[in-house]
Amino acid sequence: MPRHFSSEERIDIENRLIAAAKELFLQYGLNKTTISDITEKAHVGKGTFYLFFKSKGDIYLKLYMNEWTAVHDIFDKKYLGKKGNLDELILDYICENRKQLLSHPILSRVYDRHTLSLISDSSVKNRIEAFSTLGDNRLKKIINSWLECNNINCSLSTEVISGMMRSLSYLNYHKDEIGEEYFEEVIKQFAAGITLVVNQKRID
Repeated sequence: MPRHFSSEERIDIENRLIAAAKELFLQYGLNKTTISDITEKAHVGKGTFYLFFKSKGDIYLKLYMNEWTAVHDIFDKKYLGKKGNLDELILDYICENRKQLLSHPILSRVYDRHTLSLISDSSVKNRIEAFSTLGDNRLKKIINSWLECNNINCSLSTEVISGMMRSLSYLNYHKDEIGEEYFEEVIKQFAAGITLVVNQKRID
């Protein structure tokens, strides 16, 4: 293939590489997938890969960014300025967050304790970890919008409420210790506990 591509060709090649990488990462894992596997499945030369991505970690970052952006756009559209009771809004958000993680496997894989350790490029690791701060800021913006539009006063700070909600995602790091068969029920019970605490801290 030529080294210089039209805009349409570049879009097609990048999409093929991304689709191939995603399928292989999910089927075999990040560690067992090689760049040669990706280029072979995408039907492009290995040299062509490096015209689009610097490394295997770089294409994983692209997949992660795509899913992260899609999920947080959903959260913003659904929850920013939403009317309702605070405890019900929190529980609904937690349930939706769980649903989105389960339906976006690249995004959810980051909550596997081994995933980041398999990425050798430190700049890629740092960029993925930076999304945690971005996600926290966006969640705090949503929580503040609930408090404002529903005229709610709560003795818990937005930072504490956000931290409690986001902590459930990090339980994925301990899924093996908790037990696969009990994990979803544990998440459900923790979520119920969070809403109970927040409701008790409301100032009427």
